[in-house]
Amino acid sequence: MVNISTFLTIYGEVLQYGMFFGLLIIFGLGEIFSYKPNWQKNKTRWFNNIFLTCLNIFTLGFLPITALGTAIWAQNHNIGFLNNLNFSLNIELPILCQILIGFLIRTLIGYYIHYAMHKVSFLWKIHRLHHTDTDMDVSTTVRFHPLEWFVSLPFVVFGIILTGISPLSIILYEIFDAAWNVITHTRLRFPEKIDKILRIIFVTPSMHAWHHSDQQIQTDSNYGSIFSLWDHIFGTYYENPKKQDGPNHYGLENYKTLPVHSLSFSLKLPLRN
Repeated sequence: MVNISTFLTIYGEVLQYGMFFGLLIIFGLGEIFSYKPNWQKNKTRWFNNIFLTCLNIFTLGFLPITALGTAIWAQNHNIGFLNNLNFSLNIELPILCQILIGFLIRTLIGYYIHYAMHKVSFLWKIHRLHHTDTDMDVSTTVRFHPLEWFVSLPFVVFGIILTGISPLSIILYEIFDAAWNVITHTRLRFPEKIDKILRIIFVTPSMHAWHHSDQQIQTDSNYGSIFSLWDHIFGTYYENPKKQDGPNHYGLENYKTLPVHSLSFSLKLPLRN
């Protein structure tokens, strides 16, 4: 386990980006060849989304601190609930148990940040760019405004310091989250019986598709990115009663007539009322 921990600490970021770009390319090519009419029709949309993806990845290099750096610092200083189980209370959890608990807590932090992005006005002004996409496919994955990374970072840092999530849990979460976010934004669909079983615990592409609906009652649901259990627990889970695997229309109803696939419009969107 020590060897695995050391390996992931050294190569975790490489694995994270490798998973992200690998799946982005695989599903991106699948989108192009499987949905060629849509690709031809939506070239402007795709180029805008791809540019925003590149801009967001570039922006990550300018963040003043990382989740992993925070977790390492908290562990070294015995700060946070989980770290104090060992240091103050002399309770030592099995390493796999520590990793699992830390992973679950990190997904819970992500759930609440996403919920806040929809419910707090100034956060929604930044996050809504992700929801103005009038279609949904793999290119939607990182259709974010670069400011979103900066406004969400303090919540991530505070959550890690408060709970004492281990560095290994953070690394595994970031690898899994990068991959799962790509998958849940694709047109991939599982057979309904399999999807229904998976949705008990995991977010599936069809489940997340409803979060991108142009109907607010559906947009304000399914906030989880990896696990659906937080939506089940906190009452934000949505399942279409007609068993459709996605909404009829994507985007935000009030933005349908606006140039949402213009790069200039996208970058200035947080300034709009």
